[in-house]
Amino acid sequence: MRNRFLGMNCSKFCMAALLMVLCFAMNTSMAADGLTDEQERALFINRTKPDQPSAELMAALEIHTYGARNAKRSTHQKAAEAALAALNKLSPNAPKNDFDRAWVVEQKALALQYLNKTSEASAAYEQLLNVPHSKAQEWLAQMYLSALKNGQDTKACGESGGLMPSSILPAYPPTALRNGIEGWVDLLLDIAPDGTILDTMVHSSSLKAFEKPAMDWVVKQKWQVAPNELKGQRCIRMQPVIFELGSKAAPAKYPLDKFPRDLLPYYYDTGAATRVYEAANAEMLAEEAAEKSAGAVPAN
Repeated sequence: MRNRFLGMNCSKFCMAALLMVLCFAMNTSMAADGLTDEQERALFINRTKPDQPSAELMAALEIHTYGARNAKRSTHQKAAEAALAALNKLSPNAPKNDFDRAWVVEQKALALQYLNKTSEASAAYEQLLNVPHSKAQEWLAQMYLSALKNGQDTKACGESGGLMPSSILPAYPPTALRNGIEGWVDLLLDIAPDGTILDTMVHSSSLKAFEKPAMDWVVKQKWQVAPNELKGQRCIRMQPVIFELGSKAAPAKYPLDKFPRDLLPYYYDTGAATRVYEAANAEMLAEEAAEKSAGAVPAN
């Protein structure tokens, strides 16, 4: 919010007095209405933002949209195989920076792990730790390596899993509460077979002030899955922790929808994997159409 002083015919004394009034009004208004543009920029730049693959690498792998997909396990396996082949065929010139190179190694490791190629996945994670990489990549590689070496299937979390409902919410940071700010933190969780949260780290956040309250809160929670889904195995998952004002204060000046979550592409978002999912979906739709046609009652 900015106040503009228009030119006026006034003595220097009047000018100084008027400026003092304007400054006082501006400060009062700022406290009532929110942050100045400069304060807002300074506050919201202070967050954890994950690195992203370069546009050139995304184009080389035909990644356009990304996100988890619902499909049969056999389809996921075919998609992982297709993605792994595409990653292995990738030109050495396609990655444009250190993060690109680390991301390619990481995605190979994840695809190999999904395909139960344990020794190859472990070798890929070791390779990831020996090239420049991000803090999140190191955390994940260390957790997966530890689990793989102990013969644990880290993907046995269960798709229906989640944190157990809790009446205790994360502490709301005073700075965010005072300024009417909502937001989120995406945490990486290392989960024990009994659902205990063993370790966590921040993957990304909308505001740094939310990170410690989110971590302090989540380590006191437990992970819940459907019966037999965890299978006595360790689990590593991404978990969002959302901060909303609700009834705590007046309507948010900076609502949650102002801060979209950071989405990262994975091996299953490559064009090669996407085509597998699209073909499986088309086949499923064709089968459903055939079933409906076969079950239709002929018109008299």
